[in-house]
Amino acid sequence: MKILLLGGYAFVGRALIDAAHARGHTVTAFNRGNHEAPPGVEQLTGDRGDPVFPAGRRWDAAIDTSGYAPHQVRAAAEGLRERIDRYVFTSSISVYPFPIQPGTDESAPTASFTTGSDVEDARDMENYGARKAACEALLAALLPGRLLTIWPRG
Repeated sequence: MKILLLGGYAFVGRALIDAAHARGHTVTAFNRGNHEAPPGVEQLTGDRGDPVFPAGRRWDAAIDTSGYAPHQVRAAAEGLRERIDRYVFTSSISVYPFPIQPGTDESAPTASFTTGSDVEDARDMENYGARKAACEALLAALLPGRLLTIWPRG
């Protein structure tokens, strides 16, 4: 399987790379290129806000571990729509308002933005969950039937 990792090599990115390699998959990473790529990983350097993917390239899956602002997630999804079979989005349990009630599932209401907030300001941690929820909704609309969203929690 050919996998495109959208994100860096720390935290979950490195674990995904190691797991993919252990299963014999090929990994290409698209990120700012601030760190040297791990062995066996092809590095594509670029900007999430305006990603440019090499012409003629195709991947079985894109795994997005770094999508925080809707415009960045939209740019990646639109650039990859015809080049991938599956888009895996790493979201957050924070998309659900706290306290999370027992039995909460994907049909539950998600967090909403505070009045006057900027949906695109990824530095605004008060609206982190709402921003991730907006990214999820956008991806579901752009990639129907090809999106897998995961919600890590501690």
